[in-house]
Amino acid sequence: MQRRLALKNIGALGLGLVLFPACDFNQEKRVPALPGFNLSPAQLKLLKEVVSAILPAGAAGESLQLHAFVQLMVNDCCSEKEQAAFISGLEELEMEAKKQNSKPFTKLTSAEKEELLNRLFSGTGKSVHEFLKLSKHYAVLGFMYSEYVMTKEMPYTLVPGRYGLCETIEGSSKININA
Repeated sequence: MQRRLALKNIGALGLGLVLFPACDFNQEKRVPALPGFNLSPAQLKLLKEVVSAILPAGAAGESLQLHAFVQLMVNDCCSEKEQAAFISGLEELEMEAKKQNSKPFTKLTSAEKEELLNRLFSGTGKSVHEFLKLSKHYAVLGFMYSEYVMTKEMPYTLVPGRYGLCETIEGSSKININA
């Protein structure tokens, strides 16, 4: 009987040793969603603020999660060098906000955010410019192909769609530019 108990305890101990490396006791937790490209919660919050400053939420609200889409696209489509430049641009944006407005980017008003982003976006050669260009590209891409846009703003019709030979398009009509 003691062997069974010993084997059970050894199995539990082995399982504990296998799972122990997954326990991270670090103060600043990483978002575990993406392998290889991890952002801290503070960086993720900053990215969320940047994306919401580039594309204001409007009618779609926060439900689109465009910052998560930007993070996913940078993870999937960019090399490790570009990912490192993305993170350094994110950190440089925060430093520029503190240097120019003496408060972090997340505490700025929307007008101050817009003015800072326009000034940094017009600059060339900086990692923050590349970060903003990449963030804007992926945020717009995520918005244009989101379910919200395809169902509410520009209703998607399957092939072959309607045949509209002579239709006048009014300002309030919803059209799909992708069809």
